[in-house]
Amino acid sequence: YVDAYKKVGVAVDFIWADWEIDGPIEFNRAHEASKKCVRCREHIPDIDNFLSFQKALRDIRSELQRDCYAAPALEAFPSALVGNYAVYPHDGYRYWYDYFEEYAEGQPYIADQGAKYRLWYNDFPGTGYTYAMPVVYPWARLFGWYDFAVSDYRWFYNMLLVASNAGKNTPAGVPIITFVHWHMIDAEKYKDSRPVQFSETMYKELLWHMLLRGTDAFYLWCGGSEYADEVRLLHEVWAAAQQYGDFLDKGVPVTFDVPKTPGIVVSALRLGDRVLIRRTDFVAGAGPVTLTVAGKTVTIAPSPGKCEIVTIR
Repeated sequence: YVDAYKKVGVAVDFIWADWEIDGPIEFNRAHEASKKCVRCREHIPDIDNFLSFQKALRDIRSELQRDCYAAPALEAFPSALVGNYAVYPHDGYRYWYDYFEEYAEGQPYIADQGAKYRLWYNDFPGTGYTYAMPVVYPWARLFGWYDFAVSDYRWFYNMLLVASNAGKNTPAGVPIITFVHWHMIDAEKYKDSRPVQFSETMYKELLWHMLLRGTDAFYLWCGGSEYADEVRLLHEVWAAAQQYGDFLDKGVPVTFDVPKTPGIVVSALRLGDRVLIRRTDFVAGAGPVTLTVAGKTVTIAPSPGKCEIVTIR
């Protein structure tokens, strides 16, 4: 494919793939099945240990993606951005489940209310990808994980955990292009938890906080019936954010904290002696809060729906 573009003189600057369910996957019942497989036991060292099994399969996935996709693309177009859905640097855990994934008993995780965040192998370096692509989706199942009375915070909390995880752990110079979505996904499968749609207002607030925590661009996926609303909400934020272009291009995130209960969420980008700040309140009547930036204390008053630029001395 890249040879065809090169042959006619068309440069390729950005390529993405949605390669997720093909190839070896360690979750669901794969570990149980593989332990019974003669070839698997022969070729995967310490196969009874889930983490060894996970590393072996993720290394195979990384090799496939590197040799068949990333390397040929970058050989033809060395400056291209090449990446794949859901492959990104992280802190060793995955805070979400894809539509085809279920938790299998015995696999390592950390608990957060009803959530089980799975131990995850960092396969990004082995792929050769040149951008990170986290997935920040309102999977319907996650609504039932938490007991927050503020329903919006059930979505906001988990989705900001994912975005912050990528923002904090992706090396400088590697763009973060994040898959986003507003409509909840698989609502019918998890109707027992009575999920409530994420509000437009707080979804847009989430997008703002993502931009101030390292996300460089958004990649929207949605169904045809959702398209008009999805594009409108995303573009409203993206267009408004362009007034802060210098911060988005050159600013450095100041905080990745995600409050464990509904409260006040603050995100910020520092550019020299200036700080671009976004504050979102999930409680009523809260007064000023503080944020430490470069050893200085910044006071942040409520400013609903707006960003603030503060100079630090």
